[in-house]
Amino acid sequence: MDIEREIRKKEKVAAKLARASRARQKAHEQSQREIVCKFESHYVEQTALLGDFLARIITANRHKGMKTAFLLSGQVGSGKTELIRSIMNFATEQEVHMSSPSFLVVRDYELHIHAESANISVKHIDPHFMKKRLTNYVDLKQNPDIWFIEHAQHDGVAPLIRAINHTCSNYCIIHIDITAKPNSNTREFCLKFSLEWIQTGYEFCSTGSIPASLPAEYIGKPQIVSKTPSLHLRYYVRRIIWLKQWMRRTSANQDIIICAIETSFDDTCICLSRNGRIIWEKKVGQDKIHDEYGGVKPDIAASAHEQALNGPNGLIEQSKEECLRRCGRVPDLIAVTQGPGNALSLVPGILAAQRLAWNNSSPIIYIDHLMGHILTSTMPEFGNDIKFPFLSFIVSGGHTFLVRVDSPIKCTVLWTTPNDTAGEALDKCAGLLDINVVPAAPKMEELARLGDRTRYANHFKTVSTFSQLKICVRDLVAQLGSGDLLDAQILYDLMASTQTRAAEILASTLQSVLLETSTTTEYDSVVVAGGVMSNLEIRAHMAVVCYANNIRLIVPPIQYCTDNAPMIANCAWQTIHHSGMTVEGLWEHFVFLNDGPEPEPGNVLQLSQQKFKGLKRGIL
Repeated sequence: MDIEREIRKKEKVAAKLARASRARQKAHEQSQREIVCKFESHYVEQTALLGDFLARIITANRHKGMKTAFLLSGQVGSGKTELIRSIMNFATEQEVHMSSPSFLVVRDYELHIHAESANISVKHIDPHFMKKRLTNYVDLKQNPDIWFIEHAQHDGVAPLIRAINHTCSNYCIIHIDITAKPNSNTREFCLKFSLEWIQTGYEFCSTGSIPASLPAEYIGKPQIVSKTPSLHLRYYVRRIIWLKQWMRRTSANQDIIICAIETSFDDTCICLSRNGRIIWEKKVGQDKIHDEYGGVKPDIAASAHEQALNGPNGLIEQSKEECLRRCGRVPDLIAVTQGPGNALSLVPGILAAQRLAWNNSSPIIYIDHLMGHILTSTMPEFGNDIKFPFLSFIVSGGHTFLVRVDSPIKCTVLWTTPNDTAGEALDKCAGLLDINVVPAAPKMEELARLGDRTRYANHFKTVSTFSQLKICVRDLVAQLGSGDLLDAQILYDLMASTQTRAAEILASTLQSVLLETSTTTEYDSVVVAGGVMSNLEIRAHMAVVCYANNIRLIVPPIQYCTDNAPMIANCAWQTIHHSGMTVEGLWEHFVFLNDGPEPEPGNVLQLSQQKFKGLKRGIL
């Protein structure tokens, strides 16, 4: 008897081990047929992007005649209902008010999908307060288009997955496990869905259509998403919905109309472009207004911008009329300079752009003023066919630097002036030489043609920066006598020598950078921009350097070297083109004001620097 008992005991142990082995084998086989995406999220933006991705899965399933079941597990407060709300907002492209069904156990919805002009049935279950197993609350015979099944206990989901797999063959089942980390806003998402489902027609999972924050490389390894400003989830959901609606609208129109506004300094500029080509532009200068001050007075400039833009028959009103006359509709996009520039001058342009965008329900894209100058020569009208990367030399009153341009949204500074900018130095030198107009440098260029550039060349031999150039001119004028008492020819000669030395400093800088970087980077061309580059003497010196180095020199027309609106419109167009017209590409560039009140005109002179920073984010 003891022997038989021992044999039965060993048989039971062997059977138990065999069952465990089969279970392990089955689990291994199941894991080989699943794709698992794990990542960590610090911000609600990630939840919104995940909702967009899962909504696309719903759409793909419907095209394949399949339905979708989402099984969400996680602790109380981990964000299950928030994610469901985000999914449905994207699927229907409208704001859906879905509250947690914790107390009612089940909620039923009948929702309309605009893209398909069809209604779908949705069943949302949350048996948090029930003691029975989850399968007791799910009637699989009801067969809705979308199941959302929440459960706080992780082990309660497995029986339901088996039941749905056994009963419903036309469902795509996606299990989402959300873990909220203690004492932190971080949440870990774990997505599981079958490999067979992906391999039977859902190519977007492997061709890059997954949002940039949820790429295929996240499979099997936790990732930390990049830090972005934390705003309410509703804002991100609406923002992506508006982006999709905007993309559909512009696709249907087959062109993109951009209205661009530029008010960074003393010129009020506005233009309209269609698919990157300028169809109308207008500029209002302020030179006469500032002559009596000997320079641009910020508060006067801001008031002049406000008057030019919003006064009777102002530029904004003219742009509306021209857009309706030429295009038959309002602009699709408003582009405006956000800086750098005179802060008080920038505010009227930003406010006008926001009011125009709000009235038209159009997005705003804020453009970097310097990037506008850098990309000026890429305007389609010029036909330059510039390829990236290229060198760009920006020489203006506020900036003097040389950059490598890798794309419309990325550049690297290779050299910058250690002290004064070229434009500032030339203007001040012109003032020392008795030129009292604003701006002074163009007038100095005109008079320098009457002078001898070699007469005082020896005095400028040791000058290597624009600050030294200014000091050298000051000392020469002091030696020869005050500027208003000097002989006219002496003044002309000084102007010619000063201008030539400035051109030599810029040319030698370009030569040095080309020698340093030519071994590592092959540049397509050198593009010059900025107001100072309208000076023909400086252009000539640049051309000599480029010819010696066998590289193209591209110079925009003189009227586009100074501040202008077409460069802002072109920069906006290049940014859109570079983004590939995708939600992920346009996400960080577009701002929508649809959700807020109409921007008030206000008194631009009373806006503080902090308020100005808020304006750039579209927060009034």
